Amino acid sequence: MKLKLLSCLSSLVIAIIIAIGVNKVPQKQLSKITLANLEALAVKEVTLNCWETVEGGEHGETMTHKTYCLECIPVLCVRWSNSGTCSK
Repeated sequence: MKLKLLSCLSSLVIAIIIAIGVNKVPQKQLSKITLANLEALAVKEVTLNCWETVEGGEHGETMTHKTYCLECIPVLCVRWSNSGTCSK
C-alpha cells in the first residue's frame, strides 16, 4: 500500500514539474503580416461562376443545376443566361 501511494505521489510531482517547465518555455510571437496571411487563408472565400437569369421548366423537361447569382446557390432550371460571378 505504501509503495502504491509513493509511486502515485511521485508521478504527480513529476507531472507538475513537467507542466511548469513547459509553461516557462518562451513562445515565439508571430508577426502582424503572418497573422494577416493566416486569417486570409482561414476565411477561404470561394468565387463561383453563376447565371443572373435562370428559368424553371415544365413537367417532364430535363433540368440542370446552375448557380443563381442573386443568392449564389444552385437551383434547378432548363434555361439560363447572363453569366457572372458570386462569392460564398
